[in-house]
Amino acid sequence: MPGTPSGKITNNSPAMVYSGDGSAVNMTATAHLVTELLDDDPAKKDGIVNHVALVKAMGRLTPLAGLSIPRTELAASHLCTVLSTAIILELSITLSKSFYLTDSQAVLAQLNSRLSLYEPWILSRLRCINSKSLPSDWFKVNGHQNAADVPSKIHAKPLTELLKSRLWEKGD
Repeated sequence: MPGTPSGKITNNSPAMVYSGDGSAVNMTATAHLVTELLDDDPAKKDGIVNHVALVKAMGRLTPLAGLSIPRTELAASHLCTVLSTAIILELSITLSKSFYLTDSQAVLAQLNSRLSLYEPWILSRLRCINSKSLPSDWFKVNGHQNAADVPSKIHAKPLTELLKSRLWEKGD
């Protein structure tokens, strides 16, 4: 499928999947580590070959003055790269690949366009994102498949229910 992350993930070369989401309430980024299950692991049955675990999450409240949703989505994508830098410094593992997920088509378009088109606020975030990732590392996901979308639902569901969701814990 075009636009889908691919590549061999093993225990020796795990991958990190970052997802970002912005809303009128907050901007959130999550990081999930993906490793291959060992052959003798009972969970490897039924076609499950990878283990996914939440490593770290970061969030920021949207300013009271407000930001447009496209700006909060861009700020969340920027937060993904800030999170990736922090994780690289904290973890002593070598990653085979990093994937970045967003549910914002606007962010993907901005990442693939000429930077000279944008005002300073947007430009500074795009430059930071481009300095830490490639546009080809970014992929579009549906909002309901975006792990970083979970914290923006905090007003609709109890926190304990949100934190127990498979999307939050396992990214699926």
